[in-house]
Amino acid sequence: DKNEQTKATYKRMKGEALFLRAFYHFELAKRFSNIQLVDKVLTEEEAKTIKQSTFAKAIEFIVRDCENATTYLDDFKKESADYGRATWLSALALKSRALLYLASKLNNPDEDKQLWKDAADAAKEIMDIQVKNPSQVGLLSAYYSVFTTPYNIEILFATSSDNSNEVELYNNPISYGGKGYTNPTQELVDAYETTKGYPIDDPRSGYDPENPYKGRDPRMEYSVAYNGLKFSGTPIETFVGGKDGLNKKRRRPWILFRYAEILLNYAEAMNEYLDAPDQSIYDAVNLIRKRAKIPQLNIRMNLSKEEMRARIRNERRVELAFEEHRFWDVRRWEEGQTYFNQPIHGMRITMENEKASYETYVVEERVFEPKMNYY
Repeated sequence: DKNEQTKATYKRMKGEALFLRAFYHFELAKRFSNIQLVDKVLTEEEAKTIKQSTFAKAIEFIVRDCENATTYLDDFKKESADYGRATWLSALALKSRALLYLASKLNNPDEDKQLWKDAADAAKEIMDIQVKNPSQVGLLSAYYSVFTTPYNIEILFATSSDNSNEVELYNNPISYGGKGYTNPTQELVDAYETTKGYPIDDPRSGYDPENPYKGRDPRMEYSVAYNGLKFSGTPIETFVGGKDGLNKKRRRPWILFRYAEILLNYAEAMNEYLDAPDQSIYDAVNLIRKRAKIPQLNIRMNLSKEEMRARIRNERRVELAFEEHRFWDVRRWEEGQTYFNQPIHGMRITMENEKASYETYVVEERVFEPKMNYY
């Protein structure tokens, strides 16, 4: 029995090693594009002379490792000893992301549509597993549960983590004992639709600039601590001179891959592959919008490819906010000149006679040049 257990452990560890090799090569490739591909222990001389690959060759290498890893990995029961370990779904998720990056404009200047189809197929592989066996992967019913229930069904890969309050310590407002390192830009806040399902600059949205946080996409309150939001029964006060804060301690794995991303990967890739969005694209996006409790997109809206592209990109922006996607998404779309080459704004809120006044202001000027798409 011990011998069988040892064999099983060896098999799993080989799969983990292949996955991690793919994972770290991808982390390098998305930063530097042309990297060295290493699949053996190098001699000192080899380390000095190994040549760089192209980005496409790097993704080919990564995908091959992911596919090999799936033959050795299984789907772990959610036991504490397995927290932070890769499963075969982790490898498929990395394959999906890697192929999406390869198909994107930055790395696919010739607009080879087959690359988009390959990316769509990789995402669909996980979606088909979900259909066949919902107990292995799927969307949770409530958005906040993704972040409050450690190692839940939606998480495809996450770090192991001990109890800590580092997230709160570094990101809470200073007045709450935090260091205030992360603050949402007004541009991000404005990206959240209203509960009517329209962007705030659409006349049909019902957006009220005098009450800007009312009737907004419910996901906003899980990413943005905005003025008036109730926490533990007490309203947060972000106005000038106000007080705000929260500081709890819990086990916090960092989520690296989750199922919502796979749905968005599929939607984006299929939309780029087809001439016009089909029902499968609407279905993938709507699974996420339905959970967010905002109106679903209907194929009778007859969205063009460009309109659907804008919708999908905004869904990524809000659904995956602060999960380290936007930095890379804008680059792979070659949209840095559009989004990053302009000032970022904040919201200055002042109170007078218990009435809030809202005024956007420039936080800082920012410059983006094409060379910044890669390190």
